[in-house]
Amino acid sequence: AEDGRAFTITHNTNRGRDITGYNIYRSDAADGEYELIDTIEPAEEYVDTDPMLGTFNYYKVTALWDGTDSEYSNVAFDYVVATNEQEAARDDGSSEEGFNVGVAKSMAVKFSPDYSNSPECVLTHARVYIHSVNSGQLIIRAWDDDGGDGMPGTMLFQFVYPPANLHEGWNTIEIPSANQPTFTEGDFYLGIFEMAGLSEIGLDTNGSGYSYTDVTGSWEMETSGNIMIRAIATGDPTFADQYYVPESETITISNFPNPFKPMTKISLNMPNSEKVALRIYNLKGQLVKTLVDDNIKSGKSTYVWNGTDEQNNKVASGLYFYKLETANRTVTKKMIMLK
Repeated sequence: AEDGRAFTITHNTNRGRDITGYNIYRSDAADGEYELIDTIEPAEEYVDTDPMLGTFNYYKVTALWDGTDSEYSNVAFDYVVATNEQEAARDDGSSEEGFNVGVAKSMAVKFSPDYSNSPECVLTHARVYIHSVNSGQLIIRAWDDDGGDGMPGTMLFQFVYPPANLHEGWNTIEIPSANQPTFTEGDFYLGIFEMAGLSEIGLDTNGSGYSYTDVTGSWEMETSGNIMIRAIATGDPTFADQYYVPESETITISNFPNPFKPMTKISLNMPNSEKVALRIYNLKGQLVKTLVDDNIKSGKSTYVWNGTDEQNNKVASGLYFYKLETANRTVTKKMIMLK
């Protein structure tokens, strides 16, 4: 599952019969009652464009063989943020390598709420990217920024998440309600205290500046990349500098939020001034909208897509692609627009 809205469908091709379609079922509990939400033609991916917000979405799939249902598939699931929540990210979503800091050491990511829209925010979930699964315990911690020079200081909570529940990719972990801290000012840190056999945590090496490690008894910035730990908070918070893009010879592009409703911001960092084209395509490869086709300066720039086509008509929800093209490079990424 990817954010509880998109998942890959695979099947056994040795049954001697062609699959005619799939039934998609959804529930708000792993062992709950599953409701049929869609029937689709054979496909390798399904996108739920109208998920349940503020809760975990659980999915099962059955294959249709000559109109007959197969048994249920395994469960795909993840949490979908509510309208009064925001997911704060310091990474671009891609894990270039696995990261461990060492047994009895700590890693953390710094988050900076902007309280101008809301006087407080409540930290409710951690999202952790697992690069490679191992059997060690995952211990989640949060710290206030009252340490020396604004470093992690007072530990706000600690709890253990079962390693058996982890999978490669993004894992959304609910913070027990009794441990959920409320912030009215300042920054906070969300991270992991490492135990033996901890899974490798994702590391985004395209940027740095917001991740810290405590290896020798004092916190230091991790310069090799941004550790892929994200925070979900309620109270309609906004977060300063969602994603840090470094100056480099590499074109970096990402959109936030993703999935989105009704608009998303596409941020890119160009090492050189040059002519670029940034276009939106649908699942069929058809051009939906051109956001820019012009010379732009080096450095950071942001473009907003509001879910409309070239005639400013609203497009259907679903999976879209944004493609950046220069004279000698092309970068394509996916995004999901919700209903």
